[in-house]
Amino acid sequence: MQRIAAELGVRLPALFIEIARACPAYGGWFGSLGDDFDSHNHLVSINRAFREAGLSARYVLMNHGHDGDCDAWDTAAQPSVGGELPIVYFNFDCDRRELRGLRPSAATFAEYIDAFVRAHAPRCPEKRLRRRAKRILAKHGGTPVA
Repeated sequence: MQRIAAELGVRLPALFIEIARACPAYGGWFGSLGDDFDSHNHLVSINRAFREAGLSARYVLMNHGHDGDCDAWDTAAQPSVGGELPIVYFNFDCDRRELRGLRPSAATFAEYIDAFVRAHAPRCPEKRLRRRAKRILAKHGGTPVA
């Protein structure tokens, strides 16, 4: 986590790290956080590639959706009361080096993941995983998912 913080200029929220540890498939959505820094799917590598394509270092990607739809921490925005950077959504066209549709997404990672789980957990076929997601959210002040 220290190397990620040093290279990207953000401190990852504790809940982000907890979810990465609890969910075996987190890397498919967020990118790897482990010691596999050479992987094309590592959070550092993803951010490096987007910056080389013209994305401002102001935005630290947490998710690029594999289609240019991005969620990122905005390092130039006012942090929340708890010190977390807000999350924004945008579409980045690497070929045109163009950012479109920039809009606020969530004030904190807890707010972001709460909305994500609300949208996706009810469709998860594994009841055990839905329950686990609910417990993690409840522990961090999120509203339980139906």
